Amino acid sequence: MNKRLRYPGRLAAVIAAAAALTVTMLGLVPSVSAAASAPAAPRAHGASASMGAEEAALYPLERTGQSTVTSTCPAGRAELSRLARAGIGTIECVERGSAAVAPAARAALARPRAGATPTATGLCSPGRFVRTRHAACNFTGFTFAIIELPSGKVLGTGNVDYVYQESLSASSRKWTLGAAVELASATGVAVDDTVVINVMSCTGGCIPSPAWVQALVVGKVYGFDFTIDSPGTKTDTTGQAPHLTVVNPAAPNPARVNLPSLGPARCDSIAYAKTSGCVFSDVAAAYYVYLKGHNEDQVADNIEIAQKTKPHHFGWYKHGDPLTRATSSAVAADNRKAACGKTHYNKPYSCDEYPFAATFQGAHYFPADNRTAKVLGSQNSAEGAYRINMYRSERLLNKDAYWVFVIS
Repeated sequence: MNKRLRYPGRLAAVIAAAAALTVTMLGLVPSVSAAASAPAAPRAHGASASMGAEEAALYPLERTGQSTVTSTCPAGRAELSRLARAGIGTIECVERGSAAVAPAARAALARPRAGATPTATGLCSPGRFVRTRHAACNFTGFTFAIIELPSGKVLGTGNVDYVYQESLSASSRKWTLGAAVELASATGVAVDDTVVINVMSCTGGCIPSPAWVQALVVGKVYGFDFTIDSPGTKTDTTGQAPHLTVVNPAAPNPARVNLPSLGPARCDSIAYAKTSGCVFSDVAAAYYVYLKGHNEDQVADNIEIAQKTKPHHFGWYKHGDPLTRATSSAVAADNRKAACGKTHYNKPYSCDEYPFAATFQGAHYFPADNRTAKVLGSQNSAEGAYRINMYRSERLLNKDAYWVFVIS
């Protein structure tokens, strides 16, 4: 705790009262824009099942990372007088601000801590909310002021930076959500005795760990890991949102800040995957095929030609729409028949089609976008096995979207 605390008994009472308050999320719906990041070095087949934050950053959805603020902030002198007549001597107001010292708070999350997941902090910067299929991060800031009534005199102010991130696991329904807070600057009574209470709410089928209470010292960054658990086996779509209460004994009414959820984090235990795990399901997955070195070069060549020459460019990032997975064997059979039903290749060759049969962009649905090729059966089988592994690592369920990248 802050050794400079001047009112430990009074502060404890204020914290207890603040912690008992019900924090209500206001339902902020941030604006969404598609990001255009250049592909980085892809991972090889057989690498870690869960795509890392660096690769996932190829396809982020970016959102503005603004706070939703609830507090009693007077609109003018008449409001100050009214509050004073109601027996309120001071109030604490909070408003949106800009994160001032991004590197310090990000570094606090990046440092290894017991039980922490790999960080996603490299994905976001001040004022931006970024979510990929496996990682999400938001970095924001807010300011607060403690105001005397009815004079309107400002007794103290503070600027707070807050960053929170999570990296989901493709093989577990439990993960950690890391958060870091810094009182970047303060004046007056806000310099001492300011405490933040951080409650993490969960919507959908998830359970967060208890609240985090921290006394703040100006210029010092504090980090904490919340545990998030989505128990059971059913498919749940969850959201995790921080609610911050700023407490100071000079103001009996704590200011509250509600931040946007890092979800939707979808957790499933679908039988075909043989595991349970979670992804941010509204972000398309990535699938890599290789023109050399992976025994699928003929298949990869067919995919590349189809993506570049067919009218809809299905699966070609930034040129067409992504593919969407079809888990129905009937869909795959219809697509395969439409694409390869009239071909009769003898072993060791087979018919390869793109878009893949197990998609809703296949030849049965979009005949003009189909391309077939005579390829070695061993290569056709190898690519199919790679793709099944991708379904598992990216937790692709029916109608989930993914891009196909052809790597030289």
